[in-house]
Amino acid sequence: MRGLGAKKEGPNFGPRNLREKRSCVKMLSLGEARNRASDHLKTIGDGLQLYHDPLCTGSYGWVFGYESQKSLVTKCINDRLLGNAPILVDKHTQEIHTLGTAEPTKVYVNNYVLFGDPHAVLGTRVELFGWRKGARKISAARHIKSRSPLGLGRAKAAVDDCLSNKRNIVECSSVEDAAQLVVELDHLGFDARQLSQ
Repeated sequence: MRGLGAKKEGPNFGPRNLREKRSCVKMLSLGEARNRASDHLKTIGDGLQLYHDPLCTGSYGWVFGYESQKSLVTKCINDRLLGNAPILVDKHTQEIHTLGTAEPTKVYVNNYVLFGDPHAVLGTRVELFGWRKGARKISAARHIKSRSPLGLGRAKAAVDDCLSNKRNIVECSSVEDAAQLVVELDHLGFDARQLSQ
């Protein structure tokens, strides 16, 4: 779905900064990523063993799981670890991120891809950052008014700013309204993304 490709806001995580950071670092191979993840395990604790194959792979890099060495040898459930969060290795930045265990791994990976932070939470803000030929200005202003506390004049000004190639952030009434506004604006010819909290 268009519009959900936001990166975490701030000096180190804006979409432009993340691209610049990725472009100046050598891309890791799978073997190098596996070695970095294995080295990272040593900082977590003793007796831990990385699974040879990644749990998942994508354009971002790889996610590795691990287990206690004892469990891998004995195959005994009593020797298994609890709460061992997977490790994401970004092949572009060479950064290592520990994911969580409260949600499925794909939730953390998706948050990382969208926001540069596996633990990001969607917020109520929507950034309007572009438009396409045939964009429907009046309908967009009405949708912004219906999903935010802005009056029609301020909603129209937000759309006008976008049409003038100025980025604009709209605070919506709820996280759900923000998500729906992104979809509606996309159908009306505007590029928008929901920002993290």
